[in-house]
Amino acid sequence: MRPRGRLGSARNDAPMSLEPAYSAEDVARAHHEGSNFLEVVGLEGPETRTLHFVIDGDINNHELPVVFWFHGMFDIHASFVHKRFGVCGRSVGAPCPPTEWVSVVLDRPGYGKSAGPPREEYSYELFAMHVAAVADALGVERFYVSGHSSGGPCALACAAHLGDRVIGAGVMAGDCEYAEDGAPQLSRMIQGSAFFFGRYLMLGQHRGFEADFHAERAPWSFRCEAIARPVLIWHGAEDRIITEEISTFTAERIPGCVLETVEGAGHVSFLKMETQHEHVKRLMALCAERAGRTREA
Repeated sequence: MRPRGRLGSARNDAPMSLEPAYSAEDVARAHHEGSNFLEVVGLEGPETRTLHFVIDGDINNHELPVVFWFHGMFDIHASFVHKRFGVCGRSVGAPCPPTEWVSVVLDRPGYGKSAGPPREEYSYELFAMHVAAVADALGVERFYVSGHSSGGPCALACAAHLGDRVIGAGVMAGDCEYAEDGAPQLSRMIQGSAFFFGRYLMLGQHRGFEADFHAERAPWSFRCEAIARPVLIWHGAEDRIITEEISTFTAERIPGCVLETVEGAGHVSFLKMETQHEHVKRLMALCAERAGRTREA
């Protein structure tokens, strides 16, 4: 069960927050398929940033848990919303919204309809604060987070920076902190291809790519060793982009992290909605198990 709240409500006791630029009545503007825009004032200056997100499921059912989903590089929110098409137009969606939870899917900064921050201002801490602002606007006190590929560090950032607001964090084929000593690296071919594709072919999406590329290769705004929330990492056994060494490096740094290998899965296998649903069910089960141990202790 989650507390009710109105759009634009603020959490004054939050460890970090963004202030809505609009009044409660003006914060969100409804669009097709439950799409909304949230405008917030950034901490780096007075300029207003626009975040686009889609609500998939019954947000008015306050008994349902909420899951925030973070897409990867070169992607947008559509990869985590039902009735959509995946890579090369192949249908990978579900026929109806989830019924066991509510999905809130962001276009991460610089992707889709969300405004892109200047590369030098972007950080995982700032992203976590954006997520907190959306949660505040929706009246959601606590929630799960899950991210794919470049969205993986974003999920971990929420677990690190937002504390108990995050029930648990899931990562599917997520990048590691490449600037950390001893970290495995993406192959030069993959990095070069990613940079070329992102910088020259993504057109309006290039600011999101540049922010991602920079953030992933700089020291992160948090220490994985300090994450105190349950974390589940899924690695695809056939993933040729995020190797097993990359997933293992992250998992070994997070206390109590559960790393599971998904047989037969490649990097884009996690864009299948049935796989995403299996992932979040496993994450919720892990969190329930950890909560039960805490009560028994």
